[in-house]
Amino acid sequence: MSLLGNNRMRSLTRLALEPFRFFFPLGTGCAVLGLAMWVAFWLAPTTPYPGPGHALIMMHGFVASFIIGFLLTMLPRALGVASASIWHVLIAASGIIAGSAAAYVGALQVAWICHLATLAVPAGFAVLRIGKRASPLPTSFICAAAAGVAAISGSILVVSAHVGAPSWLGALGRALDLQAFPLLMILGIGSFLLPKLGGPSAAAVQSHGAGVYVAMGLTVLASFVLEHVPCTHDPIVRQRIAYALRAAVFAWFVVRQVLPARLHIDAPMHLRSIPFATASIAVGLALPVIWPQFALAWLHLVYIGGITWLTLVVASRVLVGHAPLRGSPSIALIVVYSGLIVVGTLVRVAAGVWPGQAYVLHLAVAALVTIAGIAVWSAILVTRCWSFPPSHRRPPRLNA
Repeated sequence: MSLLGNNRMRSLTRLALEPFRFFFPLGTGCAVLGLAMWVAFWLAPTTPYPGPGHALIMMHGFVASFIIGFLLTMLPRALGVASASIWHVLIAASGIIAGSAAAYVGALQVAWICHLATLAVPAGFAVLRIGKRASPLPTSFICAAAAGVAAISGSILVVSAHVGAPSWLGALGRALDLQAFPLLMILGIGSFLLPKLGGPSAAAVQSHGAGVYVAMGLTVLASFVLEHVPCTHDPIVRQRIAYALRAAVFAWFVVRQVLPARLHIDAPMHLRSIPFATASIAVGLALPVIWPQFALAWLHLVYIGGITWLTLVVASRVLVGHAPLRGSPSIALIVVYSGLIVVGTLVRVAAGVWPGQAYVLHLAVAALVTIAGIAVWSAILVTRCWSFPPSHRRPPRLNA
């Protein structure tokens, strides 16, 4: 085989061994695309409203890319099972790209079908590998499994609503996929990762029994069913109860697991914002209990100040861990990108709480500031995603 062919095979092998090296850049591109839709809408307000497409690109493109890249990299190491194949990477990436393109042009049903096909990759990978694991399955993975169930069942409900099922099933499906999926994944994977991220305090954080994670997962899932399944009770009351349940679960997670880890003190600088990002999620879930009329605005505390920020922080940990010779990112870089994410969050929330004639302009500004934060963060990605330590110069053979 020629030298060029050998290099290509090595590159493909590296992608299969460490899929984050492809999915993290892909997710970053999706984030910029999804946010830029608001800027384009401000510049050309006669174009179709981008809200639904923006949501799908951010969750099915940005967040899903980072979650899939992380899981396909982490699970083989955590469970002692075979690595992903290059086909896992290519099929999942194709689904994300096709789905994001469909969402961008307004073909939402196609986007949901592509997302459902994408979800089949990590779900099938996990199911086939778990039975062959060499290590015990962490109990917190119960919430991660619930996240997968929420995403797949939610996507099926949305697609069924497009072909004639009751509209409330579509609303429930969107909530399960766009909200329950990332929230449960944070609870499941976050509980597993916390002891590994900081100093002695983080290492001392105790895992809980399976019953705790079953209760957390069922509470989150039940809250969405309560909120969206039609019944005779006041929908605002049901909405408040649903958010209260979700807020209680996340408040417990922050108080009992995140804060005792003392990441804001003991962890490396690029991880110290984890308590603030998780607290933003808890606050964003609690505020609709008090002011339900601004629920969409408060949700952006969850989405931008919580999920987006947390995604970038955890991705930074992966990148630093896989390119250790480059050291930790600079403090200035961390402060700048974190500050921009916070400002983007506040501008977006303010636009929803105090809407006016400049509402679309505020959305565009929030999007631009968030794009700037992601662009600054990308300095970590660009320098590390394709930087291999010496042990990775000649990747090991893929496991069968």
